[in-house]
Amino acid sequence: DFMRVWLSTPFVEVMPEKAGEFSAEATENLKWLVARAKQLGIRLKFTFENFRRIAPERKDRDPAKGVVSFTRPVYLPYAKTMREFFTSEECFRLYVARARHIAAAVGNSPALVAVEFWNEINSAGSLDVLAPWTDRMMPELQRLFPRQMVVQNLGSFSSPESGAHYDWLAGIRGNAFLQSHRYLDLGGQLDVVRGPVDVFCADAIRELRDRRADLPVFLSEVGAVEPNHTGPSRFYALDKAGALLHDEIFAPFFAGSAGCGQPWHWDHQYIDGNGLWYHFGRFAKAVKGLNPAAERFRPFHT
Repeated sequence: DFMRVWLSTPFVEVMPEKAGEFSAEATENLKWLVARAKQLGIRLKFTFENFRRIAPERKDRDPAKGVVSFTRPVYLPYAKTMREFFTSEECFRLYVARARHIAAAVGNSPALVAVEFWNEINSAGSLDVLAPWTDRMMPELQRLFPRQMVVQNLGSFSSPESGAHYDWLAGIRGNAFLQSHRYLDLGGQLDVVRGPVDVFCADAIRELRDRRADLPVFLSEVGAVEPNHTGPSRFYALDKAGALLHDEIFAPFFAGSAGCGQPWHWDHQYIDGNGLWYHFGRFAKAVKGLNPAAERFRPFHT
């Protein structure tokens, strides 16, 4: 009963072509989506932005050398680089204006329960610019979305350097809950992400709870990839029974997460393609009637 929506998706991108100008069609699509979610009893988390580059990628660039697929040329009049974006007063104002437009359209709906600044914001810049931008933006979003939880978001916890980023995440004032991304990645630097899925899921929750035991925690992206995130895992085609998915859903909750794990490859590449949606029904049946907060569940490790 929970769904994450990237607002950069063309169907709901309210500022598609020119900074500060909003699409009536996309706004109506967004209202429809939220109304439909309310009708179905689904709760939504909105991811406001995800880009890692301002200018569009050159068409002649060799994909084998790495293509930055998340771009936002709408900001080109005001910034040429991500550092310029995060330090620009005009870009800050435009981000807030877009958020204000979204809040006016759907902010009063009980279906919308959380908003997050960015997808994997550490992929868009370094902490020396991300930290002050986040600290400044937090009260703006809290003011615009008083009924929602406001959260920040980081990339996959798969390297020793990730620890410092998650230390920062845990210390952000006003962050409503902690969330981690983690994938089965045979190119990952940490041993745990090259091993059993249930173990790395439980370990991700432990990493978050070790940093802030007073906040709810989630594994808000989980899946399996080719080495170093070069594509969806080749194991997906073999996993007709959903062994990977089962552990991604169940293990985080029983390790102390405030919900099941949230798999990334939901479409034809894995869950939908292999017809594995029934695993969510099994999880719902397993936890039916449980109130972990009321029962004061406490995870432990042995």
